[in-house]
Amino acid sequence: MDNRRTRRRNVRRFIAYSIVILIALLTATAAWGVYLWQHTPQYWTDNQTFLQSRTAQEINQIAMDAENQVLNLLSLSVQTDDSSQEPVEKQLGLNTHQINAWLNQRLPAWSRNQNIQLPSEIKNVMMHTENGRFAVAFEYHKNDMHKIVTLVFDVTMISKGKAMFHLTRIRAGSLPSKPSWLINNITDSTLKKLATEIIQGKITELKFPHPADDQRTLMINKLTIHNNGIIADVLTQ
Repeated sequence: MDNRRTRRRNVRRFIAYSIVILIALLTATAAWGVYLWQHTPQYWTDNQTFLQSRTAQEINQIAMDAENQVLNLLSLSVQTDDSSQEPVEKQLGLNTHQINAWLNQRLPAWSRNQNIQLPSEIKNVMMHTENGRFAVAFEYHKNDMHKIVTLVFDVTMISKGKAMFHLTRIRAGSLPSKPSWLINNITDSTLKKLATEIIQGKITELKFPHPADDQRTLMINKLTIHNNGIIADVLTQ
């Protein structure tokens, strides 16, 4: 009888200890999840440091220099002899500081000129590169929610002048979320349609009118994403 009582007492003790350990693990997991949800990614902090360590005029100058770098290279790709229409290929490289300065200073005006309405919930868009992918991060404000949201894309060149953009993951803070989060939190129908397409993998033509010669077009033949920016092989034809 005593042995039976002892066994029962040991079983109850084992169950109690197991419950305590389980609760502790669940609490620790939940606490870590809350930390990741609220945690600001390092790349966001680094970009804010870059922007805040310079005056608005300095950031605007970096943005304009990047814009002029693109326009100058494209102008050089147009032959001065109008009778010569041979294709010309140039390589364009921009680092993340240049891109983020442009996004900070020039994106709102560019969007208005293109009749693109950025969602009011989204502010301070930036670009980040990681492991051959590029990521777009922004502040997301809606009701009482304020988070740094990051969209991570795979970019695959399907052929010259054609690439597939595939949204592979979303992070809120540092916590992974499902790509469907983007669809569920966008109210604009056009952006919702675009979000659905890039989650499935959207094939996009990388062919544009040439800004310096309306008789020619630009085509991106290759896009390389490295740790500090992007490099594009641009063909003028």
